[in-house]
Amino acid sequence: MNPSMTGKHEYYAEFCPEGTLKMVEYALEAASTGIPLIVLRTKDAIYCAAKKQTFESLEIPKNFNIVQVSEKVHLAISGFPADIDQIVNSVKDMAAKKTYELGFDVTADILARNLADERQELIQRSGERPMAFTAIFFGFDENTPLLYHTDTSAVFYSYYALGVGENSMKMNKYLEKGYHMDMDHAKALFTVVKGLSESIGNEFSPGNISVCYTKDNNELKYLNVKEIDTILQKISESE
Repeated sequence: MNPSMTGKHEYYAEFCPEGTLKMVEYALEAASTGIPLIVLRTKDAIYCAAKKQTFESLEIPKNFNIVQVSEKVHLAISGFPADIDQIVNSVKDMAAKKTYELGFDVTADILARNLADERQELIQRSGERPMAFTAIFFGFDENTPLLYHTDTSAVFYSYYALGVGENSMKMNKYLEKGYHMDMDHAKALFTVVKGLSESIGNEFSPGNISVCYTKDNNELKYLNVKEIDTILQKISESE
């Protein structure tokens, strides 16, 4: 135990009577207020939609919620902005190291598992604040779409579809009803955008969301405003 820690800090770093870690719970709560985003996979493709980050008028825009971290893997991440930057840089370094060690391009499951293992070790070190983040790793392994999730609590799960960030419960509730593995391209785009709208609500417009997809190991392809607007019109007509 770190001798400089106060009794209050020790309490947050130890299991409470309910069997939970307060410091992890608070970090997860902070991450749940981050930028909302959704990722889903079909038989041959992966789709992602996220609310765009807002910037100051003189600030240079930067997309740090959906980033490529290795040759075969992209990362969709939400949470506390400063922690996101740290996690992204850490994952990129991890990907380069693992690729060198293994002799082949790492896949989404390898990176997600290694990040979860790293976070678990840090949780066990008293005195360190857990990073507030929730991350979805996605990519292909021999043309098979992969989607893995990990977060502050160091969990490691595979998903067909998942929404994280602000109002994630609303997004996932919709996905549970609207997702099907055999969806075609148009239906998948509809589902991922409609799911995101469950979080954003009245702020929903073609200009404030990003929608992208990838097929057969290709790079992410982003939809333009006109294409997004077409999807929004279909959503409006379906309601």
